[in-house]
Amino acid sequence: GVRVRVLGLDRFDPEETYIYVANHSSMLDIPLVAGFVPGFLRGIEASRQHRWPLYGWAMGRLGNLPIERDDVHASISTMRKAAAYLESTGSLIVFPEGHRTTTGRLQPFKKLPFHLAKRAERPILPLAIRGMFEVNNKNSWLVRPGPVTMEFGEPIGPDEVAARNTVELRDLVEGRMRGMVEGPTPSQNSETT
Repeated sequence: GVRVRVLGLDRFDPEETYIYVANHSSMLDIPLVAGFVPGFLRGIEASRQHRWPLYGWAMGRLGNLPIERDDVHASISTMRKAAAYLESTGSLIVFPEGHRTTTGRLQPFKKLPFHLAKRAERPILPLAIRGMFEVNNKNSWLVRPGPVTMEFGEPIGPDEVAARNTVELRDLVEGRMRGMVEGPTPSQNSETT
């Protein structure tokens, strides 16, 4: 009962290496992204999730990188590994809010993913997920039928990443994401279901 619509596939090259930046409202965001983003992505996620039975094993097997949120030195180590992955292998996805929203609204972004973007000198690709909070959210284990839209925004190229400091880059991406997540519904160009 969950219908997924994908917009903006014509805005980027699926062969390019990106840091995908997505909003996070549901435990189903990760399988949604895995099913609808072209190519194979690895993610950065809380290390505690890597200790969950079955899920943690699966995320480790996929090569997702665990990050210790409360340990700055360990976080920096994870960012170094992520930058090396971006330079040698492929794209990553990050949820810069750091956790699932409990209100359905976009939460403030953390700075660390934007340190990574500057270090790796890779383009950032905003990815807005709308409707997933109503389907499933942190406040409930229930999954309700409903429409979900994934929209790829315009990439922010390496030159634009390099031209801004970390805070400016974070604010730029957060502003674009806020418009995509909470703003008016976009046109239906490049739509797939």
